[in-house]
Amino acid sequence: MNEYISVNRHKIIFNFKWITILLTTIWTIYLLKLNSEDISLDFKLILIGYCMATIILPLFTVLILSIQDLIEFVRINKILSNNPFNQFLNIGFEKSYTEKKAKWTTSKPMLTGTLDNYPIRCEVENGIVRIIATANLDEIKKTDMKNWKELFGDDNITYDWFGVALVYRPKKFKQLTFMDIETELRKFIKILADTRISPLESYGSR
Repeated sequence: MNEYISVNRHKIIFNFKWITILLTTIWTIYLLKLNSEDISLDFKLILIGYCMATIILPLFTVLILSIQDLIEFVRINKILSNNPFNQFLNIGFEKSYTEKKAKWTTSKPMLTGTLDNYPIRCEVENGIVRIIATANLDEIKKTDMKNWKELFGDDNITYDWFGVALVYRPKKFKQLTFMDIETELRKFIKILADTRISPLESYGSR
């Protein structure tokens, strides 16, 4: 929990501020509308409305969203901290976080490293691990992806915002060793290099 708060503190505060501004604006507009219609409200009711808009509802909303994000954060940490994916740390990968620059989206754990000049991102979403080789998408042809799907399986490879991802679902990666995954990844990177699809210079920012 401490890690989640440390990584996402500024985003939680940002979301709280914007929810407060939104709800306060809505409540103020509502009061102005009542006033234009010569409908008056008790001062205590107005004060309660502002308390709800500025503190109670924003806190409740942020709390609910944070609990959901925290559960996913812990789940991802557990997957990346156990075999076989924790073994990436032994070949020079480091723990990092997604969505570092985004204000609205929570940052989640991932592993980053480089293999044969290709920056690699190992991310988890809904329990599914995506090992992304960051490559120039403009250089990838439809026939390339068709060939890769035939080689690795339709559901095991896909386009990604940063390049191309090898996909590992729980049933699959629980049956694999790290050596299996690393061998498959290096095989795919060699294919990218042989096809002359250039790596991106960085992991990108998201």
